[in-house]
Amino acid sequence: MVVCCGEFIRNTVEEKPFLSGAWLAGLLIKPQLLILIVPLLLIMRYWKVLCGFVVTAGFIGAISYFLTGIDGFIALMKLWVQFPTEYGGSNAVSGAEMMINWRMIGLNTNRLINSSVGWVITLVGIALTITVVFLIMKTRPILGSPGWVVSMLGVFSATLAVTWHSHYHMALVLIPLLIYTTAFKLIPEIVFYLYSVITPLSVFGSVLIYQALHFLMKSQLMDETGMIIAVSGFLMNMVILYWAFRNTYMVKAKVETKIEDS
Repeated sequence: MVVCCGEFIRNTVEEKPFLSGAWLAGLLIKPQLLILIVPLLLIMRYWKVLCGFVVTAGFIGAISYFLTGIDGFIALMKLWVQFPTEYGGSNAVSGAEMMINWRMIGLNTNRLINSSVGWVITLVGIALTITVVFLIMKTRPILGSPGWVVSMLGVFSATLAVTWHSHYHMALVLIPLLIYTTAFKLIPEIVFYLYSVITPLSVFGSVLIYQALHFLMKSQLMDETGMIIAVSGFLMNMVILYWAFRNTYMVKAKVETKIEDS
């Protein structure tokens, strides 16, 4: 995923849109990462990128079909949505309570307060996140420009938050975008730093607190390390999305100022 996203960005910046689309199709490894970016390619009329994506995706899809048949595709979709009759509602592969998306927020809220209000939070959160993506793309960044790279950082961080199946390891897709935007000072270095350390520090701190409480209370406590990892990853998604939204407009303003000055 890191390589595919990195090549998608690199080829777009180097004005090779067909190749960038071809590399984007590599994210079919985790197709739920494409639920926002592919419609946006269509809306923004990035036809050459979309053409590269469609050609490569068709090739990958054909190979997958010959390997697993239609039953394989159906089984995969059932796994994503966790049909209870097929997979018992929860399993080690899905582990929705430990994801880094709004679904996780809803599930853990329901569990902690024994209510269904978490689903309201989930739906509102998804709607607000998609609205932010719409506002980011409303600036209509030029394909391959610095503003476009910042907008893609926002799109992918938003995708991790809204897609129904999103584990922490999927956030690796942000690394090439964070490297580029940090190196060119499009976002503050502190964002990449926090992305790197916030979860390890959260886990380490929670383990210390858990052990201290266990020692003082002399009783077994519920281990919430999984939820702490999930929430820390989710919060980093929100932080990155905020900076992408903020700096997309800042980059646009700088470009407009340069045009006016020239």
